[in-house]
Amino acid sequence: MKAHPKRTTACPLAAVDQRLADSHRFWHQAEAAYFDPDGFRLGAQSAIQTLRSVTFIVQKNKSAIPGFEKWYGDWQTRLRGDALMRWIVEARNRIEKEGDLEAYSYVRAEIIASYVDVGPRIEVPAKLFQNPAALLRNIPAGAVGEHIWRNGVLRLQRRWVENTLPDYELLDGLAIAFGKIAELVHDAHRQIGLSPPETIHDDGGERFDLPAMGWRMPCMIAHEVPRTLSVALSDGARIEFEEKTISKRLRRRKLRTFWPIFLMIQEWR
Repeated sequence: MKAHPKRTTACPLAAVDQRLADSHRFWHQAEAAYFDPDGFRLGAQSAIQTLRSVTFIVQKNKSAIPGFEKWYGDWQTRLRGDALMRWIVEARNRIEKEGDLEAYSYVRAEIIASYVDVGPRIEVPAKLFQNPAALLRNIPAGAVGEHIWRNGVLRLQRRWVENTLPDYELLDGLAIAFGKIAELVHDAHRQIGLSPPETIHDDGGERFDLPAMGWRMPCMIAHEVPRTLSVALSDGARIEFEEKTISKRLRRRKLRTFWPIFLMIQEWR
């Protein structure tokens, strides 16, 4: 986890600040488990439940907030008018009373065999819980040449979507909802006459101005790397890539390689 609210024990809303920080931590746990369906489910649902509980704790501490009824009533009207925030409430209720959310996953896979990004496309059938080895077995015989089988890379990109929130990637939707609740928490501090809790970066001490950033934590904006997995075609071993800058002359030489073959895979639960 990259960032957290800076809290002091003297703050009357310390419990609120802690719960908001907990929801942020669960979000990152879900992101880290993006290719582990069970781990992702646990992290995402914990983030939803914890984020929803922030407003419960705000209400529990209403005696510390001057003019609470009018102030919180305005916030309730605002949040109830937001479709995403209504979904958070409904999703939390379903998790608590009915069980797991119903999510489906979209997976895009491509065989990387050159430094260019054009080439023929083929579809490969897939199921939700298939691992990379199973996906490799689904590649049709003769789809790629022997050299590509020996040296090529299969890159998988997963996208989780909840059935009742089809317009959002799930973590992106939760990140936006986190920002809206963070705005409420900041406003609660101002209502008391306190400075909002600072959001700092663990490894560098960098402070974020969340209002100026549209209430989007930089570490919670969609990142391709945690949602991408690369494996070798030859044996299914996981591969890590690093980016390097090369000269135009060297880049022209590297273009004289193989055409890539892209596999589009869609899987549903």
